[in-house]
Amino acid sequence: MSEERLKPLETGLERLSGITERFIDVSTQRFERYDQILQRLADTTTNVGQAVEELRAANRRQEAINDYLVRRDQERGNGNRN
Repeated sequence: MSEERLKPLETGLERLSGITERFIDVSTQRFERYDQILQRLADTTTNVGQAVEELRAANRRQEAINDYLVRRDQERGNGNRN
């Protein structure tokens, strides 16, 4: 093939190569961004799980206090009847 006929092919290949390179760069950036988002979601899920456990523990403590107060009131009530 002559150089004149190869020139458009070279130009087309260079353009295609540039497009492919940009596509790969953008895709890589997107995957990195998605990876960051997934990591933040995992961290948030962990934090929410810890908060739920802390709330459950606080709830158990409050229930124990409530049970104690109810028993105390019942004992006082029974003591007044005697």
